[in-house]
Amino acid sequence: MRFEELPPMDEIHNIILTSLEKSDLFVTDRVRELVVIILDMFMHKCNALEFFIENYQIKNDDYELFFKKRLIELHDENYYERLMRKGGKINV
Repeated sequence: MRFEELPPMDEIHNIILTSLEKSDLFVTDRVRELVVIILDMFMHKCNALEFFIENYQIKNDDYELFFKKRLIELHDENYYERLMRKGGKINV
C-alpha cells in the first residue's frame, strides 16, 4: 500500500494519541487514559502503523468496506472509482 503524501509514522502516531487524549467520547477520563496507553503500546510494540502501511495490499473488498462511503461523501463517486481501479496504489 502506497500513501506517498502521508506524514512520517511517528507523527501519525502522535496525532492519533493526541486526538484520543482530547476526545470527550469516552465514558470516563480513566477509560480514555487506558485506551490511549493500550493503543500507544500496541503501536510501539507491534510497529503497527508502519507494518500495515508497508505490507498490506488493499483488496477490492477493503474499498467497499472502508473507503467507499466516506470517500464518496467527501469527494464524489468518480474519485472513489479511480482509487479502486488503482488496486492499492494510492496517492493521497
